[in-house]
Amino acid sequence: MGLPDGPGRIGFSGAVLRAQEQDAANWEKDDPAIFTKCTSAWHDEQGRHITMTYGDYFFIEAVNKLRGDTLLFWMPNR
Repeated sequence: MGLPDGPGRIGFSGAVLRAQEQDAANWEKDDPAIFTKCTSAWHDEQGRHITMTYGDYFFIEAVNKLRGDTLLFWMPNR
């Protein structure tokens, strides 16, 4: 993944993203999403361990922000 190295450069936010990537990310090409164990509603078993594309989107946007990129994917002309 593209997170910057060093504790001073990534801080708490980077540490959380790195832990999430190491624990839950799936980078296999044949899967539809990066995160395949998302939960929409814990009380509903059908809502557990599912893919949520917007979760992938926000993860990638957060990584890009830590790398210094100010582009917002949903507003590219800004």
